Amino acid sequence: MSSNGRTDDSGSSYLGSNPSIPVELKSLKVNLISFPNSEVHIWHAYINKQVKNIEFFKSLLSIEESEKINNLYLEKNKKKSIISRALLRYILSLYIDINPNEIKFIYNKHGKPYLDIKQNSNNINFNLSHSNNLIVYAIAKNQELGIDVEKFRNNFDINKLAKRYFSENELSIFEKVSENKKIKIFFSIWTKKEAFLKAKGMGIYTPLNKINVSSNFIEDNNELWQFENLKINYKYSTKLAVKNKDYSVKYFLFNKTL
Repeated sequence: MSSNGRTDDSGSSYLGSNPSIPVELKSLKVNLISFPNSEVHIWHAYINKQVKNIEFFKSLLSIEESEKINNLYLEKNKKKSIISRALLRYILSLYIDINPNEIKFIYNKHGKPYLDIKQNSNNINFNLSHSNNLIVYAIAKNQELGIDVEKFRNNFDINKLAKRYFSENELSIFEKVSENKKIKIFFSIWTKKEAFLKAKGMGIYTPLNKINVSSNFIEDNNELWQFENLKINYKYSTKLAVKNKDYSVKYFLFNKTL
């Protein structure tokens, strides 16, 4: 798909000519011809650099999304949700050739979103996560995946949470490292668990201590899932879970202002 997107009823290109579209978004494009099943595309953006585009992002949301976001209590959470959801729509529009505000989602019983099958002839799968100021997106074709990001922080009792939520193998690894390394080890294990659960579409309905992600792969129902440590920002732990033993990661960077 070209960066011009599809045309609207007036015959003009939605993605290329709408004057409200931020300049940094107009140049984004994806070459679907060279998008193999073995490739995972990783996108990221920083929330504080996108607040200036908040009115444009609001225009991309569905009525249901807008109503749900308006019910959030904190203004900063509203802005984060608007930006993360709207950018998801914009990114997906590059893969399925549909205007961002026309994209339809369906959900499994645990709330995991998928593209409506009628709009998804390329079988695009996606997942997103955000923490503090960073939003990350994972896009793939014909394969399930999950992504999770957490900013490193020490404002809670990591030892207590590790004993509660880690498997025996994970806890053993965690307890053997020095105190100054425990924060990174904790979040490395935690984001692996979250990425796997999100990939499986199970959310928090599976006990975390029953999942062992002490290595870079996990076998589940005779299926092998791989983990990838994504190096996006050293202040965050970002993990990808993919049900494919032969895959490659391709980073897509937004314009420098993103």
